Order: sequence, then C-alpha cells, then structure tokens
Amino acid sequence: MKNTQSKLCRFATHCRALGATAMILTLFLTMQMAQAVDGDLDPTFGTGGMVMTDLNRSTDLANAVAIQSDGKLVVVGQTYKNNDYSDEDFAVTRYNTDGTLDNTFGRGGKVRTDFPGLAAVPSAVVIQPDGKIVVAGGAFPQFTFAGNFEVVRYNPNGSLDRSFGNGGIVTTTFPEGSYAFDVALQPDGKIVAAGTVFVDFIPGEPSNTDFALARY
Repeated sequence: MKNTQSKLCRFATHCRALGATAMILTLFLTMQMAQAVDGDLDPTFGTGGMVMTDLNRSTDLANAVAIQSDGKLVVVGQTYKNNDYSDEDFAVTRYNTDGTLDNTFGRGGKVRTDFPGLAAVPSAVVIQPDGKIVVAGGAFPQFTFAGNFEVVRYNPNGSLDRSFGNGGIVTTTFPEGSYAFDVALQPDGKIVAAGTVFVDFIPGEPSNTDFALARY
C-alpha cells in the first residue's frame, strides 16, 4: 500500500500517522459573526474560537463539515482504537452555534456507525432540505483497496434513516475497489457521490485509477 501513489493511499496514510487522540475543530463563522470577518478566532464559539471533542476511542479524525439551515454544524470523520483499522467507523457529531454539542443528536451530540470488519472512512457530508444528513466515503478490508462506495443517511436526530438503502446504508460496488471523496444533492433531490475506482490494481505497482460517479 505504501508504494501506490493513489490519492486514497496518501489520504489514509496521512490520517493514520497523526495518532490523534481527540477531534480538533476550528471553525470561522464569518457569515454570522461580523467580528470574525478578518480571520480572527471567534470568541463566542467554544473556547476562544476552538472546540475539541473526544469520541472515547484512541484516534478521532474530522474530515468534513456542513452547516444546517439553523446554523448548527455537522462534522464527519472516522474513529478507531489501538491502531485497529478494521474497527474504523464513521463518526458524526453535531454542534450548536456556540460550539457546544447538540444533545438532541445521537448520544450527547455524537453518532458512530460501524462497518463490521472493515476500515470505514467518511470524506464528505451534505444536508438535505428536510434536515436529513447524507455522508459519503468508503469501507475496505484492512491494508487493501478492495473497497466500496458507502453512502449513509441519518435522520435529523442522528438515527439511521431506515427508508434509505439497507437500514440507512447504501454500498455501491464498482468492478474494482473504489472510494467516494465527495457527495452532492441535485435540485430534484437525487444524491451524487464522486470518487475513484482502482483499475487493474496490482500491489506494489503504480496505480491506475478512473473517475467514479454514482447517483441514487
């Protein structure tokens, strides 16, 4: 895996090398806080403009953030413990506008979604007009690229939306291993995930990848 030059390899290697013990979130609320328009940390957010959230595992990494219509912040990332990447899960947290965890979401503002036996890494999040939360990424066996697109939809309270896919999760398998890096909503409500697919992948050889798109 170390020899491939793919974007996924660089991304995963970088994230795991961090060895972080807490998710660090620094956000600039430039649209709502006039005093922060010059790039200064917003003192009305968290502690001096910063928030740290521990997900009670050894490594928590935040990858993407979206702002709801009510100003609440939804942050997605992965969480795992003791370098066990096969137990790497999607993590979603929601914050009030002042940076405190939103206790109406999940358990104390936190949600974790398990993909048993797989390393699951979310990379993007989008909020639907009805408040449902769509998260996209990938899940793959440890130290391989034989992964799939994973799209998860949550209700506004953080529970899985059972009307979507298989219990709230849609797995899309391309002919070769794949990973979703971004997600967007069409005006008609359809969901589009974009990422990469590994073509004729051979471990230790330069990677050959193609664009990958899926619409739901």
